[in-house]
Amino acid sequence: MLTAGLAITESPLVASAAFVAPASAASADGVPDVYCVAPDSAAVGLRGDEPAGTQDYVLSVRPQADKWETVRSPGSAADDCWAGLSRGEVTDLAHSRAADLGLTAGARILTPRRWAGPADWLDTVLAPLAVGGSVVFVQNAADTSVLERRASQERATLVA
Repeated sequence: MLTAGLAITESPLVASAAFVAPASAASADGVPDVYCVAPDSAAVGLRGDEPAGTQDYVLSVRPQADKWETVRSPGSAADDCWAGLSRGEVTDLAHSRAADLGLTAGARILTPRRWAGPADWLDTVLAPLAVGGSVVFVQNAADTSVLERRASQERATLVA
């Protein structure tokens, strides 16, 4: 099982990694691994113009596979995770929701949804991860034909 050791909370936490835009790089002060994403193109990157103390997302993260099979968290299933639920309970909820959505092992979800609330996180992030899947986030693509084309290009199994 792939585990990232994430906690969804409204209170600030000390993060191990942060993904920021150049203008918000200072907000990640004190975070050990800060990856800077070019606001105009996550495909092109910053071309050596990333803020001090950050790494270019394109050079550091994009070459990696969609999954890291060896990632493990030292946390336990009883640790607080989300909305008063433990990691174990959230894992069970994610597996249940994945089954409800018909997601199978390795599902690849393409979504234009903003992760604004629990239902968005559950359906488009946690449920796919529970089945060893991945998520492709598409921004500014309200046109159905654009989403269908991107789903084909990304080999998505579901558009949500």
